[in-house]
Amino acid sequence: MTRLPGQPTRALYDRDGHAQSSARRAGRSLAGAQAQGLHRTDSLGLRELGYLSLDQQTSNLFYQVISTRHSRKRSTVITTNTPFSDWGNILYNTTIATAIADRLVENSEIFLLGGDSLRKTNKGPNPPAD
Repeated sequence: MTRLPGQPTRALYDRDGHAQSSARRAGRSLAGAQAQGLHRTDSLGLRELGYLSLDQQTSNLFYQVISTRHSRKRSTVITTNTPFSDWGNILYNTTIATAIADRLVENSEIFLLGGDSLRKTNKGPNPPAD
């Protein structure tokens, strides 16, 4: 996780998409997440939620982070290719997934983007087959 320029201690952005492993390294405890600054920052950005599935403990920690941020009215930005209907598959179960989604969507703007992937577009032509 890196600190954004201009707001060195107020915002975190998961530029490498490793928020889930960061939560695991934080000791899977609320105190560990607080040490990471996940509750205190004004803004938290998590990229590619769903890239890895979470186990029960990590899903519970993620719920605690989102719930605390929600109650403190902190901004959270999440990008994902996974529709809400499939969050139960990545966040251990549908109960946790629903609780997290409920807190995220209240007072939120959801942007659904479509079209071709820029990664595919910028990749260039396929190499010739042998």
